[in-house]
Amino acid sequence: MGLLSIGLKKIKRFYSKEENELRRLVGVPRYTECETNLLGGISLADSLSFVAGYEEIFRRENYKVNFSTTEPFIIDCGSNIGLSIIYFKSHFPNATIIGFEPDPKIFAILKKNTAKFQNVVLYNKAVSKEKGKLNFESEGGFSGRLNDEASGNNVVSVEAEPLSAYMDRKIDLLKIDIEGAEYEVLLEIRPKLELVDKLFIEYHSMDKKDQNLDMLLAVLKQEGYRVHIKEAHTAKHPFIEIPVVAGMDNQLEIYASR
Repeated sequence: MGLLSIGLKKIKRFYSKEENELRRLVGVPRYTECETNLLGGISLADSLSFVAGYEEIFRRENYKVNFSTTEPFIIDCGSNIGLSIIYFKSHFPNATIIGFEPDPKIFAILKKNTAKFQNVVLYNKAVSKEKGKLNFESEGGFSGRLNDEASGNNVVSVEAEPLSAYMDRKIDLLKIDIEGAEYEVLLEIRPKLELVDKLFIEYHSMDKKDQNLDMLLAVLKQEGYRVHIKEAHTAKHPFIEIPVVAGMDNQLEIYASR
């Protein structure tokens, strides 16, 4: 009966409206702005990025969290089109959220997708170790990033701000998913980490560049966090071949709690 029940659930899910919509989106050409009826109806910048993000955030619930308050304060660095904010607001409607997204085109979609929520403040800026203008390489989906070496039509100049300037109260959750700039931002905010209860960092190992995972973990340990690590993108057989995806050869999800 157990196996039969599991099989029926899989069949039901395969033919669900949710699955039909996800299969439809997989067939949409990449980097084509479109709409989906999922999550109450939102706009997308890239269908495949959305499908991957939907699986990660809403099915696997990678950001699932409990707080000691019904009104948590969340800072979301790398908000993209707003999936993380939608997730947090669906579970904590009274949360106050600050979101950062440097890509101008993605930011416009982010604003549209989160307009219905109260107490959400968005900044079309990158978080960095210092204030200024930086080159941003727009990928069109989830993998845009700061890149001083990049050139071409997909490179735009964006405003950057030190994240510490926005850390003036207790932070229940700080999410940092900024495609390779996480360590330098962690160093910049280190004097204010005592304000942060829970910290999520997506670590990105950039191909052919020095890895700093050890230094990042050392900072977290020294600041009193206990860490749990999950894979986001890892090679199946690293001694044989390490695939490079969007310029990265490894991605890890780091959960840090006091």
